[in-house]
Parts: sequence; structure tokens; C-alpha cells
Amino acid sequence: MKEKIKNFVIGILVFLLYFKALPIILSVIFGPSFKSSSKMISNIYLSLAEIIIFLILFFIFRKTIINDIKKFKTDYKKNLDTGFKYYFVGFLVMVTSNLVINLISGGLPTNESVNREYLKMYPLYSVIAMVFVGPLVEEIVFRLGFRKAFSKCLPYCIFSGLFFGGLHVYTAFEGMQFAEMLKNWIQVLYIIPYSALGCAFAKAYYETDNICTTMCIHMLHNALTVFLILVTM
Repeated sequence: MKEKIKNFVIGILVFLLYFKALPIILSVIFGPSFKSSSKMISNIYLSLAEIIIFLILFFIFRKTIINDIKKFKTDYKKNLDTGFKYYFVGFLVMVTSNLVINLISGGLPTNESVNREYLKMYPLYSVIAMVFVGPLVEEIVFRLGFRKAFSKCLPYCIFSGLFFGGLHVYTAFEGMQFAEMLKNWIQVLYIIPYSALGCAFAKAYYETDNICTTMCIHMLHNALTVFLILVTM
């Protein structure tokens, strides 16, 4: 029990490092240059910051990740077959719930609207962050970071999924005044599609015991999402 609590605390600390500490540190380092730079240089600064975050998290979990890469090379077909099986279930729930919520709200989730704006302003950074680095970082933080804190599949999948979905919803409200948050309360419902996908990734990781499985599937999912955004912009 003590070991699980310790691992849970480590997971929370890693999350805070990713979500708060590193962005603040990197904004201090790159901030002044970023503000006075051209769009191209801004793209490079943002991409570099994203890569640095990944490298730091990779270093923390390097033993597990390197070991998983070695195992994945020899058994990738089985791992991906298992991973995609759970992903398609999560994707189906995500798409269905998204359609229902969109019909109720009459608009897109704020998180997707922000992604569209970033793709317009910082295309290089957005593609690097959304398709390549972002999925790797999120799988380390939300799946690998908390795996050892849970011995059973169900509580692990629920926690990982809700935490993952909750963060995406939180970013939609970040910076809003209370009155504006109340006006946009419908955004809270988007925790359902995001969490469905998070639960599916957690289940895939639990069953394959290889973080490379969900990293690959998460990258493919985000690549498809970015492609659909680009063709509909």
C-alpha cells in the first residue's frame, strides 16, 4: 500500500512538472526572445520547448521506456492488435458522444477551436506538438506515470481516463472569468469523449504492458485529427 501511495505521489509530481513547472521555466528562458521574434522563429522556439519537455520526461522514465522499445520491436504486431482493439471502442464512444454534445451546444469543443487557431498561427509547432511530441508526453504523464500506483485494471483505467479528459476540459476554461465559465458550462460534457479515449489508451497499456503501444496509436489518432482539421479549415 505504501509503495502504491509513493508511486501515486510520483505520478502527481511528474504531472505538475509537465503542466506547471517546465512551462514556467521555459517561458522565462525563451519568453523575451519569443515575443520579439518572427512567426518562423516563434515556431522553432515553441517546438524546441516541447521537445525539451519530452526529453526531461523521457529521462525520468528512461529505463522503462528503453526496455519497452526493445520488447516492442520483437512483438509489435501483437501489441498493436491488442491496442487498436481497445482504441476503436474508445474512438467509437468518443465520436458518438462528440456528435451528441455538438448537437446540444451547436459548436466545437474549445480545445479543438484552440488547436485550429494554433495550426493557423504556428503550423510547424502545431504539427510537431500534436502529432509527434504531444502524444509521447501525454502517454508518459497519464499512462506510464500512474501505472505502478494501481494494481487493478478498472481503477487505473478510470483514473487515467478521467485525469486525461479532465485536463483537456480544464484547458478550455483556463483564463475565463466565472461568468464566462457559467456561460460555457456545456464544455464540461466534453470530459466524456476525451475520457473515453484516455480509458481506451489506459486499457491498451495495461493489457500489453508496453507504453510504445499507446504512444504509436495516440500519434496515429492525433495525425488523423490534424489531417481532418486541415482539410476542413
